[in-house]
Amino acid sequence: MKIGIIGAGSIGLLFACCLGERHDIYLYCRTEEQAAKIGKEGILLREGEREIRCRVRRSAAGYAGEDLDCLIVAVKSYHLPALAGELKKIPGRIPLLFLQNGMGHLPFLEGLPHRTLILGSVEHGAMRTEANRLHLKGRGVTRVALFRGDREFFARLAKGLEVPGFPFLVEDDAEEMLVRKLRVNLIINPLTALLQLPNGKLAENPDFYQAARKLFDEVFAIFPADGREETFRHVMQVCRNTAGNRSSMWKDLAEGRRTEAEAILGYALEKGKERGIRAPILETLYLLIKGLEREKVE
Repeated sequence: MKIGIIGAGSIGLLFACCLGERHDIYLYCRTEEQAAKIGKEGILLREGEREIRCRVRRSAAGYAGEDLDCLIVAVKSYHLPALAGELKKIPGRIPLLFLQNGMGHLPFLEGLPHRTLILGSVEHGAMRTEANRLHLKGRGVTRVALFRGDREFFARLAKGLEVPGFPFLVEDDAEEMLVRKLRVNLIINPLTALLQLPNGKLAENPDFYQAARKLFDEVFAIFPADGREETFRHVMQVCRNTAGNRSSMWKDLAEGRRTEAEAILGYALEKGKERGIRAPILETLYLLIKGLEREKVE
């Protein structure tokens, strides 16, 4: 298959490298410099003690009319509005797969003309260390669900994307898939970003555990599910499974970038307001993250 990827951060590089084992990859970077470096040196992926070099079919600073079988959009949610014009130039028959955190980007998708829109939830742990270097800290799966389009075509596409060791799991309900991940992100991201500690500390330290529990109570009130305790245990298990990982929100703050606070925390607060649910802990964390973002980014 011919697969395009917009965005060459940690997730974009990971998908380019892993899917490139079987497919032709067209990687669209933000800058000419990064595109040139990847074109010359490839992508260097480190996993444990092993480092491999991955090549892409083409790396460039933008889409140039390639006849793609699928386009993966792997930029941060707040970058999507700036991409609207470019995305609308891409033929409507090309399916688009979106890999953003949170759910704040869903209204944006409604305005796109494409017949097939897919949502993804990435459970791999990856960190970009240089423009073309990536550290894969843990393999998981990519869950995908149909947002718009023909379900049979979508199922065939998801199956065709798979390569050994890099599975795609088809979910029936796009909203439930994203809400499940959102609950986890709402606990892990703001707390680890403010504490500047890896994910596992939320499960290991009894005081942090209690703080996570109190935050979970607010999150669960806004986004309920069957099995309250089971849902909280799932959040804590994710903390343990990714114990050494730095959350994306912590990494963004540490590196002076905008966070996805709006798409994650802001979205939850809006939903809480719509449903008449007060969430003072969540609101406080949102304001603290936004305040730090203002200090570090501006």
